[in-house]
Amino acid sequence: INAMQSPHQGGLSGCVASSAGLRSVFCKPDRRDWRLDRFSLGHILGIAERQPVPNSTPLRTMRAMVLNIRTVLSAIVLFGAIAHAEIVPHSGDIAVDTVWSAADIHRIVDHLRVAEGATLTIQSGAVVQFNWQLGLTVDGILVASGTEDHPILFTSDEDDTGFDGVLGTEDDVDTNGNGPSEGRQGAWQQVLITETASNVVMEHLEFRFSGGWNGVPTVEITGGEPILRDCVFLGSNGVAVGVENADPILDGSEFLNGRYAAISLDLASNPSMIGVSFENNLVNGAVIDAGELPGDAVWENPDVPLQLSGTITVPEGNTLTLGPGQVVKGRSTTPDRILVHGTLITEGTAERPIVFTENRDDSAGGDTNNDGSASAPTHDGWGGITLAPTSTANVLHQTEIRYTGRGGGHG
Repeated sequence: INAMQSPHQGGLSGCVASSAGLRSVFCKPDRRDWRLDRFSLGHILGIAERQPVPNSTPLRTMRAMVLNIRTVLSAIVLFGAIAHAEIVPHSGDIAVDTVWSAADIHRIVDHLRVAEGATLTIQSGAVVQFNWQLGLTVDGILVASGTEDHPILFTSDEDDTGFDGVLGTEDDVDTNGNGPSEGRQGAWQQVLITETASNVVMEHLEFRFSGGWNGVPTVEITGGEPILRDCVFLGSNGVAVGVENADPILDGSEFLNGRYAAISLDLASNPSMIGVSFENNLVNGAVIDAGELPGDAVWENPDVPLQLSGTITVPEGNTLTLGPGQVVKGRSTTPDRILVHGTLITEGTAERPIVFTENRDDSAGGDTNNDGSASAPTHDGWGGITLAPTSTANVLHQTEIRYTGRGGGHG
């Protein structure tokens, strides 16, 4: 098959399937605002194979989506899918249950909100692009469940690179008609999950070029127990995930090339962060707010070092408990410390001790301050732990406290 033309006005003309295994499609649109240059429809048809792309990062294997069409009949199906694809604009309130198909490119053209009581479902393999400095607020329900083979992509309208993140490959898509471009950090704002949201699920979803010009969290969570499982946060211009008064699940997610901390937590939050990985963020871990604990708290996420941002106070009558393998780091530039008027319980094990140290200590929790071997810990690196006279029933078992003494703190 050398060429096929759509008879529909505003459709695609001059579509050519390459002779090399019918693997790619080159389309010239009739209308500039319906531009789908070299758009691979593997995520639409669900029949794509993934192949490794050279120069992949250690934590994120870059993969290209390539079509494996072996018969003329399959090629006809392919062109039928292209002919019915659309760039669908979205703005305003979603007040009724809505499904976004993977067969369309979804463009956010003004601020968008999922209203309380409504559900937005995004199919696996969907591409969602945000115009400059726009975002999505979720007051209702959001279900965006991608899969390993068919993830969901949230990115800027300037990002033409498709799922593989590589410009010049088969899944490129130029929806704004400005020619090949790779997007830029902070091009769109965020996904805000409010306290009225419920049953929020985001799985196998990749976020790119988010955080806005003002460095807001890519995903800001202000309540509830949303699930962000196996997600990828790439190049956030602010904190990738900001959590306030919420208990989200962030298991299996990757945080890459962020301008600020990967995660920020307030003292009222208790997320699950199992199997989380970090690379090249300003803080490769979670920054936890200073202040007084609002009640009992449990820190039990050994895959995520917690970096202090001041003094954390455990009030009289409250207990802070740390689980095996947890690493807590104070900043080397300030006398960060933990002040205990209540109770501190650290139950480590010989195999998984609990470690309190400073943020230049890469031997516990990895390179949290992201400077490689450029810095090393010192004997007065952070403020340490203070057990006040009112503190009772403290237990420190299989626990290491390193490099304290800054600001007159006690180890």
